[in-house]
Amino acid sequence: MSEAGSSRASPSDAGARLSLLRLRAARPAATMAFYEALGFDFAERRDGQGPAYWASVPNERQAFVLEIYPATCAVDTEAVRLGFEVASVADAVERLLDRGGTLTARPRPTAQGLRAVVADCDGRRVELVETLAR
Repeated sequence: MSEAGSSRASPSDAGARLSLLRLRAARPAATMAFYEALGFDFAERRDGQGPAYWASVPNERQAFVLEIYPATCAVDTEAVRLGFEVASVADAVERLLDRGGTLTARPRPTAQGLRAVVADCDGRRVELVETLAR
């Protein structure tokens, strides 16, 4: 809890920005293909004796690193929900369905813009929003 006059930085002053997101996947290759349809480029990595995993390479479309690790147990698909702003919800939905996604909420207008939800091959819900012109 913050008190008036406190020297602690407010969240907006902290400047925090997402830099890394790690997903565990039952089918890593299929999961990687799904997220490639959203503009991620992946390279295989291995840290020491650990398992091989795939990490995205930041580019002009994606500023944070998305890592995909093989799941060592059941994947809890309710633990993470992702959201991406896209140029075209219709195009993004089509690409994701072609990569094994499942449409869970059809595109519809919302206060944030045109919105749809597609589940990845592990069942994680991925929200897509096409921002309306301002």
